[in-house]
Amino acid sequence: QWSGTSLVLPDEDAAALFQTEQATSAAALGRMYVPAGLEAIALRYGQTYDFRVRLMDPTAGGPLDADEPVYESPTPVATVPFRRHVVPEPVRIPGLPLFPDAPLDARFTDDALTVGRPLLAYPSVVFTGKYVDPIPLLQAASDAAVGQDSFGIPDPDVTRMRIDVEVRALRMDNLLSLSGREAYVHLYSTERAFPAEFDQPRVIALEFRDAAVLRFGDPNDRGDLGLAQAEIDMLDQLVLPTARDIRLTVRALADEDAAYFAAGANVGKPVQLHVRRESANEAELFASTSAARKIRGMYLQPDPTPVFDNSVATLLFQRTTGGSPAIIQRLAEQLGTDHKGLTLVGKTGERVVFGCSRRLRHTLSPDNSALTFAAKEDLTNHWIVALTLQLDRDWTWDALKYVGFEIFREKQFTSDAELDDNGGRPIGDWEVIPTASIVALNRPQRDRTTLIFLDAVEPKSELPQASNPTETRFPDTIRLRYRIEPRFLSAPAAPPPVEELALELPVTTPPAQVPQIVSAGIALSKYQRNTTYSATEPRRRFLWLELAEPPRDPNDTYFIRLLGYAPDPLLSDNRLESFTPPEESPLPIEPELVRVITPDQPDDQAGLAAMVRLEAATSSDKHFLVPLPPGLSADSPELFGMFTYELRVGHTHIWCTAQGRFGRALRTTGVQHPAPTLFCTCQRSEEALVIEAPYAEAVLNGKNITAEPPRTEIWALLYAQVRQADGKDWRNILLDDRALRLRPRVLGRRRDTIVGSVQPMAFQNRDATAYGLTGWRQAEIADFLRDLGLPQDSPLSVLCVEMLPRAAALRSQAAGEQRQAEGDLVSSVQAARSGRAAAPLAMADDDVRPLTDGLGHYRILRTSPLTEVPEVCCPTC
Repeated sequence: QWSGTSLVLPDEDAAALFQTEQATSAAALGRMYVPAGLEAIALRYGQTYDFRVRLMDPTAGGPLDADEPVYESPTPVATVPFRRHVVPEPVRIPGLPLFPDAPLDARFTDDALTVGRPLLAYPSVVFTGKYVDPIPLLQAASDAAVGQDSFGIPDPDVTRMRIDVEVRALRMDNLLSLSGREAYVHLYSTERAFPAEFDQPRVIALEFRDAAVLRFGDPNDRGDLGLAQAEIDMLDQLVLPTARDIRLTVRALADEDAAYFAAGANVGKPVQLHVRRESANEAELFASTSAARKIRGMYLQPDPTPVFDNSVATLLFQRTTGGSPAIIQRLAEQLGTDHKGLTLVGKTGERVVFGCSRRLRHTLSPDNSALTFAAKEDLTNHWIVALTLQLDRDWTWDALKYVGFEIFREKQFTSDAELDDNGGRPIGDWEVIPTASIVALNRPQRDRTTLIFLDAVEPKSELPQASNPTETRFPDTIRLRYRIEPRFLSAPAAPPPVEELALELPVTTPPAQVPQIVSAGIALSKYQRNTTYSATEPRRRFLWLELAEPPRDPNDTYFIRLLGYAPDPLLSDNRLESFTPPEESPLPIEPELVRVITPDQPDDQAGLAAMVRLEAATSSDKHFLVPLPPGLSADSPELFGMFTYELRVGHTHIWCTAQGRFGRALRTTGVQHPAPTLFCTCQRSEEALVIEAPYAEAVLNGKNITAEPPRTEIWALLYAQVRQADGKDWRNILLDDRALRLRPRVLGRRRDTIVGSVQPMAFQNRDATAYGLTGWRQAEIADFLRDLGLPQDSPLSVLCVEMLPRAAALRSQAAGEQRQAEGDLVSSVQAARSGRAAAPLAMADDDVRPLTDGLGHYRILRTSPLTEVPEVCCPTC
C-alpha cells in the first residue's frame, strides 16, 4: 500500500509525529538513504494514478521508465483513482457531559453550541492538499496530545454541519424517529456553515420557545413553533421547543463530490447531546370545550335480567342482556371510549389517560390507558361523575411530574350546612405516564391527550335527622365542586388557571314511605237552593281518602294512578267479557338506563306526569281528594263502575330522576267515584204530571252492557212548597212517592192523524240510556193537597232517587221473571209513545217503599237535585 512515501524506507514524518523513533531504529534508515522517483509525485485525494512494476537491483540498474517491456502483459499499467474513504470525525463541542464523569442522560446546559471542525490525522490531512504545510501543525498537535489517544488538525474538507433535532416521544412511539427504532420524533434538520478559517469554530445560539402543540412530517407546518423549514435554515440560532427532552445530533459535512469522496464518506460521525428548558407560559393548558363535555353525572341502571326460554341453544350459545345495551357499553358511549368486557379503552388513535376514585373497585393498566372495573354492580346505585379534559399539548410535551394532576372535591347536600371536602386532601389524580398504548399508535392523533377521571358520589346522606336521630336525612340534591391542580416539574412563570367544575345532581333515591288508607268518603260542594225552595243546584261530589300519616318528607306528596276499570256487576248484564281482568300497565316512566346530568341543567320534571297528584285538604294534612280518571268527566257513565288504583309517595318539590320519583305502591281495588248526578224532567198538563229519569249504566270499552231490564230502581218524590208560620222561609212537604217504570226501547207503530195511515216509528238505539217514567194525575195531586189542608194551587217540586238493586230484584231477574206494568197512568203514557200496551218492570214489584216505609234499610245510588214542576191552570181550584 503506497501512502505517498517510499515503499522500502520508513516514513520519517510519521515517525516524528507518532514519536516511534525511540521504539525502533528502523527510522534511521531514512537518513541513510534517499528515496528516488518521488520528487514530482504527490498523493492527493481526487487524483488518478497509474502504477507499473519495474524491477531494479540495489545499484539502481535495470530498465528505465521509458523502456518498453520485453513481454507484453494484459494490463501492464494499473490506473487507480484515489478517493477519500475516511469519514470526518465527530465535530468538537466543548462543555459536553462525558461518561463516566457524568451520567449517560446528562444534559448540555450552555446557551450556545461552540462547534469546531473535526480533527483529521496524518496522513489523511496531507492527502487533502489544502494545507500549505500541514506537518508543523501536526507536530504541534502531536506534542500537545502526549498521553491522549489521538491527535490531528481541523479537517479542511469539512465545510458545514448538519443538525438533526429530535424530540423525545412516548415510549413505544417509534414510528416518526429517524431510525424507526427509537422513541424520538424527528422535528427538523438544518445545516450551518463553518468559518473559512479551519481552526475557527461556529457558535450557534440555542433559542427556546414555548410551543403548546408541535406538528411533525410537514416542513412548512411545525405547529406552535411557528417556523417553516426555509426560515429555520436562514437563522443563525437554533430554535427549540420548551418542556421537552430534545436530542441534537450534529454531523460534519463536506461537499458531495464523487471524484473526491467515496460514497457516503462526506458525512461525518455523529455527536449527540441532550438539551431541555422548562416552559414559561402554560396558561392555556386545557382545550376550550363546553362545560357539558368537561363534567357530567351519570346514573346507570343495572342490566335487565335476561329471560331464559328453557332452550339448550340459548343456554350454551346465546347469552344476551336483553334489548338494552350492557351497562359498560352505556358508560363507554357517554365517555366516548371503547370497551372490551369490563374494561374501558380509548378509541383507535386517541391517547386517553384514565383516573378513578377509590370508591370504585378498579384496576388501571401500567400506562393508565385502560380502566377495568371489578364488577358491573360497582357501577350502580350511585352517581358516576366523569371529568373529561383535553390536554392541549402534543405527545412530546413533558412538563408534569409523575402525578401530573390532583383532583379535589367539595360535596354538599343542598339543605345541609355541612360541607365534605375530604379533609382538604385530593380524591384522586391523573398519572400521565409517558408511554403510548398499542391502540393509540394505530393512526395516532398526536396533537392532544384526553384525560378521564371517574368519581363515585353516594346519592343519599348518611347523617341522622335532627328531629329523629334514628333515621337518616331525606333525599336531597347534591352540589359538587371539583378543582383540578396541575403539578409541574418546574413552576412556569404564567401557570394555567385552576380548573374548577361545578355540578348539581338530582335526587335518585325513591321515597321509603308506603301509603296506608284509613278511610274514604264523599266530599260535597255547598248546598244551594232558590228562594222558594222549589229547586236546588246539583252538588259537585269528589272521592276523598284519609291516609294514616302525611308525607314524612316535606318535598313529597301522595300520587295516584289508574290501573284498571271494570263495570259494576250489580248494574251490568254479566256477559263473559266483563269477567276478563283488565291489563294493568307498568308505571309509564322512562327506564333511564343511563341518566346524564350536565352543568346548569334545569329541572325537567322527569316522570312527574306518570301519576296524578292527590289534592290535599286545606284543613288537614291526612285528607286528600282523588281526581277523576283521565278522559272522564263528572257525567261519564264509567263512573258507575269500579276502579283499581295504586297510590305512591313521590317527590314533587325537589329535582329528581324519573326512576327516583316514586316509592313503593299501595294497590287498592273496588274504588268507586261518586256516581254522575241524576237529572229528572217534568212534563205537566192540566190532566197529569209525568216524571222521566235515566237509569244508571254499566259501560265496558265504550259499550253499554247494562242489564235488561235495569236492576236499579228509581223513585220519584212529589213535594209541595209552603211558607213557614213566621213567613221567613219556605219548606217542602212530601206528598207521595212512586217508582219509575222502564220506558220501552222497541219498534212500535202509530197512526198518522193527518193522512189516516199507520206509520212505523223509528228504531231507538238499544245501547242508548234506559229511561224510567212515572206520574200523577191532577186529581190525585188535588187529593194529596186537600188531605194536608194545602191550597190546590200550591207550587210543586219533584226529586228522583235511584236505589241500588235489592236482593228481590236480583232473584227475579235470575229466574227470568218479567212482570208487565198495570193499566195506570204510566201504562197509558207508554202506550201513547210506543204503540204497545205494557213494558216490563225495572224491578220486582213487591210493595216495598224504600224511601218512606223502608227508609234507612236500603242503599241509595244517587239523587237528583230538587226540580221545580211547571205551573199550569188549576182545574180543581
